[in-house]
Amino acid sequence: TSQFVVANSVSPYTPYLVIDQSGNVSVGTTTVGYPSNGRNRFTVNGTSQSLLALLANGTNGSYWWNSGGTTYFSTDTNAGMLVLQVQSANPILFNTNTTERMRVDASGNVGIGTSSIATGNAFAVYGGNIMVTGMLRVSNTSATTGGVQFADGTVLTSAAGISAGSD
Repeated sequence: TSQFVVANSVSPYTPYLVIDQSGNVSVGTTTVGYPSNGRNRFTVNGTSQSLLALLANGTNGSYWWNSGGTTYFSTDTNAGMLVLQVQSANPILFNTNTTERMRVDASGNVGIGTSSIATGNAFAVYGGNIMVTGMLRVSNTSATTGGVQFADGTVLTSAAGISAGSD
């Protein structure tokens, strides 16, 4: 196979950069270990850790690295904020074990435990309890009204008559 290789000048040669005939790029290895499924690949391989740095003017960047099987993504302490952005009206999905666990839909609504957030729900949790160890505040934007609606349709707009510490 044809490859473009940048290596050290002492035998045995250690490749630093390899570009294969398909356009796949490897740094620190000659083998791209992840299946491509028809996509070109950029592989970074380190002996115990690997890091990809994306910098602006040589500083203030973001870093994507793998250490011991755990993948991290971070911004430099001076880089500002981290933005996850979809350029179209599609959701951002968070998966574990190949299963969707949370999504932020195109309207900004958040759903946990569901792939379908019902209309009118800005935040929805399905299939579990919500634990609050601090204060839970329920109000509208002026903080003067609000309420809690129970499964039987009862709406509670005041804590009057509720004893503290009851479940």
